[in-house]
Amino acid sequence: MRYLGVYKHLVQNLLDATVNNKWWTEPDRGIMDENEVILKMIEEAPQYTKYINKFFNDGRDKLVEEFEYLKSGFRIINAIQFKDYESTVNELENILSTR
Repeated sequence: MRYLGVYKHLVQNLLDATVNNKWWTEPDRGIMDENEVILKMIEEAPQYTKYINKFFNDGRDKLVEEFEYLKSGFRIINAIQFKDYESTVNELENILSTR
């Protein structure tokens, strides 16, 4: 967080407003997209709007490495959960065809 210009005494507050926030995992679950999550985080911590935007625009890639194979897995889980079996089969075929 310090490489984003966040003052040392604000680091924990910003972590709580972003990665420790209940909205952080929603894009992984496929429930909300990233923009919706950012808006929710800003709504809960408006005093950190500048830093939240800066974090998502310039800093998140330094904190978290996203793995492409996990994105496919979450799409499959969501399709099964919502009984969208056609999407499940299509997603599985896509994964198998790339191996």
